[in-house]
Amino acid sequence: MKRKKDKPLSRITVLLFTLLLSIGVAVFNYLPQAREFLAAILTNPITISSLTTSGTSDTGFTASINFSGDDNANAAATLYYCNATDSPSCNPESGSSAVMSRNGSGYPTGWEYRKTITIQSGPVKVTEAFPVLISVTDADLKYGVGDEKHVKQAQGYDIIFVDTNNSTLLKFEIESWNPTTGELQAWVLVDVDADDDKVIYMYYGNENAIDESDAAGVWNNGFVGVWHLSEYPTHVDEQEYGVTDAIKDSAGGNHGTSHGTMLEGDQVAGQIDGSLDFDGGGDYVDCGQPYNPTTQLSTSVWVKYSGAGDSSYPRICGVEGIWMLCLYSDKFAWYGSGVDNDFPTASSIDDGDWHFVGIVYDGDGIEGFVDGISVGSLAKTGNLTDIGVTPFTIGNRAAQDRSMNGLIDEVRVSNTARSLNWIETEYANQNDPAAFALWGTESTRGTDTFTATIASLSSPNDPGEQFNLRVIVTDIDGVTDSPLNGTVTLTDSVNPTISETTPIPLTNDTTPDYTFNSNEAGTITYGGSCSSTTTAATVGANTITF
Repeated sequence: MKRKKDKPLSRITVLLFTLLLSIGVAVFNYLPQAREFLAAILTNPITISSLTTSGTSDTGFTASINFSGDDNANAAATLYYCNATDSPSCNPESGSSAVMSRNGSGYPTGWEYRKTITIQSGPVKVTEAFPVLISVTDADLKYGVGDEKHVKQAQGYDIIFVDTNNSTLLKFEIESWNPTTGELQAWVLVDVDADDDKVIYMYYGNENAIDESDAAGVWNNGFVGVWHLSEYPTHVDEQEYGVTDAIKDSAGGNHGTSHGTMLEGDQVAGQIDGSLDFDGGGDYVDCGQPYNPTTQLSTSVWVKYSGAGDSSYPRICGVEGIWMLCLYSDKFAWYGSGVDNDFPTASSIDDGDWHFVGIVYDGDGIEGFVDGISVGSLAKTGNLTDIGVTPFTIGNRAAQDRSMNGLIDEVRVSNTARSLNWIETEYANQNDPAAFALWGTESTRGTDTFTATIASLSSPNDPGEQFNLRVIVTDIDGVTDSPLNGTVTLTDSVNPTISETTPIPLTNDTTPDYTFNSNEAGTITYGGSCSSTTTAATVGANTITF
């Protein structure tokens, strides 16, 4: 997404930033876990509070604490306890212990709302890391204050995606987000499974969040160019892309520059968010040289063809004279110099609908596909011709005489040969994202607690005995808050057993004696018109004078 322009940095600030960036690049190059490590450092330290007890008896009790600050969702808590009646100054950590169980939301600190996203195994044909399109219009994702406005950052920075373990931040790119309607188009790198559904979480509602998106991280699996084509071709964001490179390449630095007569009105609704409208009269986008393929190449694109423009071979995308996706008699076709000069398919796409087209070359053959289905293959070997300085273009060639008349969206180039299972999964996801990933209802952050129940103390204990308590919580990085200390006093939870020894005699004596035995000491209460000065019972024989 485009960001607001900031004030220019001072020269000293730039130098310092460059130094820090160099260090950061070195860390990320040599330590794949650096992002998770850095995220762990930046999380809030864990804080524990409110040690309370409940369910006390003469055999046990329950201890609970509230906690916050556990961004990695992997904290562990231990309850220590010792008998202070037997040893008044006892140290709980020298006594007994119990692991406390975690209850509550497990939300990262600061985030107030969450939704589950279940990626269905049915349309998934691969088991590997895969960039999943998350597409939804949801009133809960509106920005502001009040009901149904639960995104708290004007730029949408508080929208993040977390893996099944509820602790690993997934790599994601937000292609677009509408703060007024709650419409979201995002790409999330997920370890999908062809055999089992995959659950991930989307968190939002954190006014202090920073931008956690990582577009380059999403497109790091062999992608050398990914153009969503959702930008205005002439509305240049100088801060992010430079003066000419208005068409963003999410996989790298091969941002595109529009040519011909493309205006802001040529940014129109596409298959996924926006697309570019090519007029068949000279429009094209120059993306530089993203990749010099030799024996492996995969490319895909969404096309909505409106009929021949000013040429008989309108170009969809490619490197002129080297490899191109184009149309031949309104049918999808491929051209590859050094491999094959003409590979038309029998699949017409001149019907006014969106179609997902592309090719895969693996060094042994070419295979074309339309809408996730193979439409022809050709056994060919050899290397593709070196592209030299010829640019990769979209919608035409640089000579502007092979013009495409129609809409183009989501252009991708890879330096690896994708499987048809991969292609089929891409099509299923992008053609019907609502069926590919099912959304759960919104849940709100609850109270995070740790709880331990001591059901049977290790030695006999009497009501009134006191235990010293201590709770220590450690998060996944070994960071702890100060321990919480407390006490608990045991109570009597079992009714006493009493037996009559001497009944009240049937006489006119107004102050008779009554004798009974009890297995516990306790308080005597009277009902009706009976009363006595005896209010306490002891273990054994007891006599009451009325």
